[in-house]
Amino acid sequence: MRECQLIGDKHKTSAGEGVVCIQKRLAYDLEPMALAAGQHGDEGRLKAPHPVASVALGHPVRRSRC
Repeated sequence: MRECQLIGDKHKTSAGEGVVCIQKRLAYDLEPMALAAGQHGDEGRLKAPHPVASVALGHPVRRSRC
């Protein structure tokens, strides 16, 4: 899964020309899922070494550099 979607002109030969990066954002809050899984800290917040895309899967979130 890609964190950003590249949209640009197909006739351009260089990635630096005519390319726009659109960030995909989550449409829901992950904290309730973490609380349901019992992975919360002192203040009721998610307690994980790295942000995760899904608490059930435990995959780290890769941040886009676009």
